[in-house]
Amino acid sequence: MHEEFEKYGFKFIRANEENIELIRNWRNSDFVRLNMLNQNHITFEEQINWFKNLDKDNNYFYIAQNSANLEYVGVAYVKLIGNKIGEPGFYLVKEGFENTSVSIIIQFAFLDFAFKTLGLDVLSTNIKKDNINAYKFNLAFCKLMQEKSSEDIYNFEISKENYFGNKKINKLKTFLIKSIV
Repeated sequence: MHEEFEKYGFKFIRANEENIELIRNWRNSDFVRLNMLNQNHITFEEQINWFKNLDKDNNYFYIAQNSANLEYVGVAYVKLIGNKIGEPGFYLVKEGFENTSVSIIIQFAFLDFAFKTLGLDVLSTNIKKDNINAYKFNLAFCKLMQEKSSEDIYNFEISKENYFGNKKINKLKTFLIKSIV
């Protein structure tokens, strides 16, 4: 179910036994790990156990690949956490893509997937307060939930209606998609 999909010039390949070591290596890099809520180094055994015990009907982890040059650029995921509510996450796999259209387009493609394909109504995410790039993206497009935030963590939410009905998002998405086609 939903093993691969393409959107806006990117291919999303679902996590599988062949690519989970690649995902682990990216996740353990300082570039990624230091922005995560859990900053622990993940061992090979922990990654295998995580994947073996992963409820694949409620957790969707994908590698994002540029369709044109086949370069891996990010990992995007959504965990179903309630009645039509999901917790998304995203990270780039290496430095150089932050603050670029690549990062934004991948996130829009994955939000489309979560809302349209998975049928979710709300996405709620927690980010570290010092993760500036994630903070800027979420602040621009999502609602900051003060009551769910803490001293160290911001909580942001976006609903399906606010995502698809947001003129700023729709204009930016149209502009960015035209720029890559």
